Parts: sequence; structure tokens; C-alpha cells
Amino acid sequence: MGRPLSESANPDGVDVIVLPGACSSGLTWSRVPGIEKMHVLPLPGFDTVEAMAEAVEKQLPATDRPRIVVGASLGAMVGLQLLQTVRFDAFIALATGFGIHVDTQVLDRIRESPEDVLMRTARSSLANRDAGDLLEIAVEDLRSRGRDVLISHLTALGSYDPKVPDELPETVVVWGSGDRSVPLEDHVSLARTMKGVLAPVDGAGHLPFLERPDDVARIISREVRRLCREN
Repeated sequence: MGRPLSESANPDGVDVIVLPGACSSGLTWSRVPGIEKMHVLPLPGFDTVEAMAEAVEKQLPATDRPRIVVGASLGAMVGLQLLQTVRFDAFIALATGFGIHVDTQVLDRIRESPEDVLMRTARSSLANRDAGDLLEIAVEDLRSRGRDVLISHLTALGSYDPKVPDELPETVVVWGSGDRSVPLEDHVSLARTMKGVLAPVDGAGHLPFLERPDDVARIISREVRRLCREN
């Protein structure tokens, strides 16, 4: 279930808790540089966001240190659900809206598809579909979890109806300008709902942390530095 969070780690800093997207083991986050105390927690293979959030919450330590949740796509929805019960000092949501529509025909095609479904899913997530080295990482990331988990995760994503948290953290919504899965207007809607800001990343699709890791690292680092100043 990812790198563990320990009570003794980072006693004076900021915990950055990354919740990857559907069917991700977190491998696509491996290129993001320079973020200390970044804990990648792959989502359990449940078919509801609520069940995933409940399981993830049990992995979080009780701490007085500032915490940032960084959620990608489905991970952002789990982050929103966590915000119903857990306080975070900042929320960074990537490749997502305030809820994500999943066409049932997409799920049917995945269930009926041959083995290349993971390859096609990974390719469609990249702004540059011919980026061979990045495509290899994206495919391996999905293969590490498998098609059954992909189906469960997309089922959860399509059925989730998020609610606005009572307490809104500082929020940044990251939009890859080449994202074919979630349109710009959905990212804008999330930013407005959370009273946050939109951070465009050029040359990235649905996986900006893989395609433009330096840009994503800068966005996260800005929030870390802000929290360090305030605390």
C-alpha cells in the first residue's frame, strides 16, 4: 500500500501525501524531483470512493505537522472524501474536476477488450502519445495493478458524487493543457468550488506529474514553502 507514514519521520516539516489515480501503483510519480517527505499511497482496489477514503485514512498518522494532500484524478476524489473527516493544510488536485464522468460504454469496452487495453489507456493519458519512454512507464504502472483494479476504480470514479467540505483548505487545481480525459471547464469548476486557483501545465495530458515532473514539483514546493513559513 505504498511507502508508510511514520510518527518519527519529518518531525519539523510538511508531510506531502500523494494519492495516485485509477489503477496506479504510484510509478508515474517516480520522476517528480526534490519533494522531501513525499508519501505515495496507491489506492486500494475497492469500487467506491468512500471505501477507499476510509482505508487511506487508517494509514494517516495523528500529527500536528502541516499536511498536503496531492490527488490525481481518482486520487483527487478520494482526497475530497477525506476532507469530510480529516483536516489538511493544502489540497493539490491534478487532472480532475468536481467529480469525473465515466461513460458506461468505456467500462464495457474495458471488460470486453483484449490485453492491449492497458496500453491504449496509457497512451490516451499522454499529451504526446509517441513518447516511448514515458509510455513504457505509464503502461507498467497500470500493469502492476491489472485490469480488474482499473475496472473497480473507474466504477468508483463514475459513481462518486463529491460534496464541498465544510472547511476549505488552500487549493490548487493542476490542468495539463493536453488532457483528453477531463476538459478544462471541469478543472475550472473544481477550482471555483474549492475557492482555489488553476495552475495550467503546458505539454502535459492526464499525467502531468509524468510528462512535466519539474512543473508539478514546483507547484508542490510552493505550497510546502508557504506552510513552512506559516508554521
